[in-house]
Amino acid sequence: MELAKLIQKTAHNFNWYQAMLNEHGEIGRTFSDLLELPLITDEILNLHYHHVSHAALGNSFSYLTSGTKSGKRKRILYSENDQKIYLQQRTAIIRNFCGTGFNRACADLGTGHAAATANEIFEGMGCEVASIDFSRPLEEHIAVLNRFQPEIFFTMPMILDRLLASDALDFEPKKIILLGDVATAAWQQKVALHFNLASSDILDLFGSIEIGSIAFFNHELGCYQFDPYILPETIHPAEICPDADYNGSGRILVLTSFAREYFPAVRYVTNDLLDGFALREYQGKNIYTYDRCLGRFSNEYKHGEKINLYDINDAMAKYLPQHQYDLEDAGGTLTIRIASPKIEPHIISTIKTDILSRNPDVKQMIASGLVGDIAMVCVASDRIVSSASKRRY
Repeated sequence: MELAKLIQKTAHNFNWYQAMLNEHGEIGRTFSDLLELPLITDEILNLHYHHVSHAALGNSFSYLTSGTKSGKRKRILYSENDQKIYLQQRTAIIRNFCGTGFNRACADLGTGHAAATANEIFEGMGCEVASIDFSRPLEEHIAVLNRFQPEIFFTMPMILDRLLASDALDFEPKKIILLGDVATAAWQQKVALHFNLASSDILDLFGSIEIGSIAFFNHELGCYQFDPYILPETIHPAEICPDADYNGSGRILVLTSFAREYFPAVRYVTNDLLDGFALREYQGKNIYTYDRCLGRFSNEYKHGEKINLYDINDAMAKYLPQHQYDLEDAGGTLTIRIASPKIEPHIISTIKTDILSRNPDVKQMIASGLVGDIAMVCVASDRIVSSASKRRY
């Protein structure tokens, strides 16, 4: 019954979703099984959601993310109730992780929904909060942290890598909260060792601007636990991209959220590849879990903030047509690997300028020193491992 109400509300708020239901099944049919419902992909959202006014929805919180083929930035809306539930859930997770007795917290998260709400979460926990403007140089971020000495530090793995590489940090956080990039267990152990913390003092959160809070790492279980209002499922990449030659263990995460009114979160395809997805019993309840996030199977690439793969493809097609290339993110650096013995420096500069002109938040984060510059390297053609013009996985 709860699913039926969600479908009804989504169809009421977004008439194009009702049209999808009509096309997917008989008109007027009542859908009772999640698997009977259509998938909501990026292509559908770009057409019907991201660039539409939605004036009939009423008051909302609006957040922008990366661009699309049209050159426009994506806009994601939250109703007041969406925002309320998100803040309650994230606060509960963070409060449960941190416990009590902490007075100072700092978030250094770049841009987006999580960055915009972090201070409110910490203030609700009774903490004094220091803000760091993502547009400021890396040296100023370090200065704020060294001066304020936050006990709780909320950041992105890519940003923390840059801070640690500076060798100028002089503060001792008691709790570190991570969001935004894949944070492997080995990487977290190195961070814990650097700050003389236990691994259990680091909390990895999983979320998105579209859905909000999704999951968190449960140290007791040793895996990620989905939020209670999230109904997750996973599908093979071939169900989204039939010509994908993917033989890995990951499956694409599809989410239905009962905590979103102003986003069509009914079988939303996140493009995140998960490993070890399972339903298990914990503290007398059945919960959904997964072991690790392998990255993204999508037309977006994370480099601090999202870079749309279309922007990379377009720049490469303009300045290096007919050149094979793929993408690599080893060490937190976005590297474009090109099948060519040599590329003139001015072409490399032109391509990077083109890509960053369409992704101003990433450009600013590079300029501030929060993430590394985009790298471009020449490799032999037999080292190109996938076609970036279709999908990255």
